[in-house]
Amino acid sequence: MTLGSLSGVPRFTLLLEPRETQETFRKWGLKWRVIKRELRPAENVRDYLNVQLRAVVQRVRLPEKFDPEEVIRRIHGHVWERLQEDEQLRELLTKLERSKGKRDSIRALVSLFEIIDHWCDPQKFVEADALAFMSSDLDLSFFVENARFYRIMKAYTTTCLMIVRRKAPWLRTDRARSIFTLFRRRFEDLKNELSHVLDHFEPLLFSWMALHLYLLVCNASTYEDIPQPKFISLKSVERSEYQRLLSEFLSNLDSATCFFMERCPELFTVSINLENPVARMMRNILVAEVISP
Repeated sequence: MTLGSLSGVPRFTLLLEPRETQETFRKWGLKWRVIKRELRPAENVRDYLNVQLRAVVQRVRLPEKFDPEEVIRRIHGHVWERLQEDEQLRELLTKLERSKGKRDSIRALVSLFEIIDHWCDPQKFVEADALAFMSSDLDLSFFVENARFYRIMKAYTTTCLMIVRRKAPWLRTDRARSIFTLFRRRFEDLKNELSHVLDHFEPLLFSWMALHLYLLVCNASTYEDIPQPKFISLKSVERSEYQRLLSEFLSNLDSATCFFMERCPELFTVSINLENPVARMMRNILVAEVISP
């Protein structure tokens, strides 16, 4: 769930709005006017992540023994705690929430997307899935499609970073800094371009999160087990609900693949370090699946 929540952080940046305030005061017998310009979000990051998780949970028919509100509270707490462990990410999100000027906000915005893109490492996620495969009875095809999702997520974070890097200099020009309406128009252009990319990725992200949430909750004995059950088994799920969520995920996966392959085709090749014994094991399983009669 932490992976999905961090991937959803770029949507939070679209909540940033340019604001201009004026203060008038007297000093040395003269009347002075101070104009302050900054970017402010409509809500804080923590509340936004809670809204995101709530939207995911509402897509899933959970086992009756688990209360949806409690599931949201537990997962939100776990995700927020994990995100706070990254000191640099925590500081950047704080800067965006409490910016003291446009220049400070734009620097934080670019750095935020750089961190997210650097953190998104498909090879690392695929190798982690190799361990998950050993503690589940899920079909191998499930992990193959997961690997495709990671590549799309990397294409998404890379595309967003490219947009922000291309647009940021235009937000720092002398004219943009001095003419508020120009800055606001250019910032809206940035948000519109990001929104177009997000609109193609978010349906996939939400369906991926819903599918994984369902598997986690169905295989948990208690609320404490939800973030990491000991074993993931299809015997614990309601088959019709699982197939519904899986079909939705695969449909969104195909749509997003078409969109992002046009933008980052080089990212859709998987390179796994076969020095890793777990990776070698996965390679052997894949080869056996392909050549088996």
